[in-house]
Amino acid sequence: MSRVCTARSAGRAVAVAAALGAAAVALTGCGGGQTRAAVAAPVASQSAEPTPTPTVSAPTAAPVVADTVSTLTRDSALIATAPHGLTVYRHPGGRILRQMSARTDLGAVRTLLVTQRRNDGWLQVLMPIRPNNTYGWIRPGAAIVTPTTLRVEVSRAHKTLTLLQAGKPVVSYPVAVGAPSTPTPAGLFSITDRLPTLAPYGPFGPYAFGLSGYSNVLTSFDGGDGVIGIHGTNADWSIGHAVSHGCIRLHNRDITALYKLVPLGTPVVVT
Repeated sequence: MSRVCTARSAGRAVAVAAALGAAAVALTGCGGGQTRAAVAAPVASQSAEPTPTPTVSAPTAAPVVADTVSTLTRDSALIATAPHGLTVYRHPGGRILRQMSARTDLGAVRTLLVTQRRNDGWLQVLMPIRPNNTYGWIRPGAAIVTPTTLRVEVSRAHKTLTLLQAGKPVVSYPVAVGAPSTPTPAGLFSITDRLPTLAPYGPFGPYAFGLSGYSNVLTSFDGGDGVIGIHGTNADWSIGHAVSHGCIRLHNRDITALYKLVPLGTPVVVT
C-alpha cells in the first residue's frame, strides 16, 4: 500500500489520473480485488434468504439529551438531505457550528445522518468533520427527511462488510481494513459521497463511497484531509487483511454490487 486510503485526497489523485473532474473520489491508497461473487438482488426484496454473517454490535450515537428521541436503531434511521445548504448549530438555538454548502467537495447532494429528534422538531445530525463523531443540530424544516432501513456494518476483527435491511443481514463481503499503524477508525459514520471512479482497473476499482469519518492517524496526504472511504481495488491479494491506510477495500465485483444497493446517507458502523 503506497498511498493513503482517505476519501478526498485520493479522489483528487484519481480525478487527475482518470480525468474525472469533480466526479472523482477522494480516496487514498486502497485497492480492490475479487474472490466471491457479489449478490446483486434488490435489497428491497425480502424473499431471498439472508446470507449468514457475524453479528456486529453497533456503537451508540451521541447520548440522548432531554426532550429528544433517538432516531437511529439497527433497524432504521433517518436521512436529512439539504439541496440548498444548511446552517448547523452546536445546540438547538445556540451558536453556529458550521455552514454547509448544498454539495460536497465531490459534487454529491449534502446528505446527513439524523441521530436524534427533539419534540420541537430540531434534528441532531452526524457531522462529516473532525473529530469523528461530532454532532450538530439543524432547525425544523431545514432539510428533507426520509427514512431508511439500510445499514452497513464493518467488522475489523472479521474483516467483513455486511449490508443489513431492517436489522437483517442481506449480504456479506470480505474486505481489507487499515493496517495496525494506520487503522480504520471505529464508530458511527454515514455515506456522504458515492460515485464511479471511471478507472475500474485502477487502485480504487470501479466505484467508491466517501464516508463522514477521518483517519485518526493521518491528518493529510497528497493534499487531502484524511477522509475514509469504501472502494474497490486492483490489489486483489489485500482482501481479508489489515493492510490499507484506513480505507475499506472490497473486491471489484462486490463494490459494484454494493454501489447499486446503498444510497447517500446510509449509516455505516465500524467495530
